[in-house]
Amino acid sequence: MTSDLFKPAWTGYSSKQGGKTYRYMGVVQELVAQGLVPYLKPYATRHTFATWAIAQGVSVVKVALWIGDTVETVLRFYCHPNVVEAECPDF
Repeated sequence: MTSDLFKPAWTGYSSKQGGKTYRYMGVVQELVAQGLVPYLKPYATRHTFATWAIAQGVSVVKVALWIGDTVETVLRFYCHPNVVEAECPDF
């Protein structure tokens, strides 16, 4: 998913109809406004998702497919053997 498609759902968007402008809050902004979650940039949540998926035993190949990255990049940036108990290669 490209950030162009993702951004409106995250931060919100405006729509004009019949001379009126309607503002729709993004899902994340709405949850932050309700005090249910702290605001995080999309990259931070992506990183957390990938790291937690690996920690739960999801294969690196599957995580790479899910986040649209290469296995090499996932191994380099999302495997944190000192933080999680998953087995990740040591470079």
